[in-house]
Amino acid sequence: MTPERADVHLKNWAAWMRADRRHAHLRVQAGSLETRYKHSTDFEEMTEAMDLTAAAATYAAIADLPELCFSAIHAWYLDELWTSNLLITPYYEQARDLVGAGLQRRGIL
Repeated sequence: MTPERADVHLKNWAAWMRADRRHAHLRVQAGSLETRYKHSTDFEEMTEAMDLTAAAATYAAIADLPELCFSAIHAWYLDELWTSNLLITPYYEQARDLVGAGLQRRGIL
């Protein structure tokens, strides 16, 4: 997966993490990571269902990251405090690549 594509998934994940009404549902979905195709003719509903699936897979991929990479993603996308004395950029780039690989393993393109 290209870094740009991984970034798209990370931005989608960050949007879902910031949306309080979806936050709890995302955590439940991330545990099972079952892809749920919604049978609907409404394009917006289908798009939202696929965004949720991708966000849940991203959540699971982030959970598998080493601690500094995990913290870098949270600092980069969720504005959490970066407490390390180390520069964030190399850890963010490593984390983005690992998330991309994790998403590919989970069948997310």
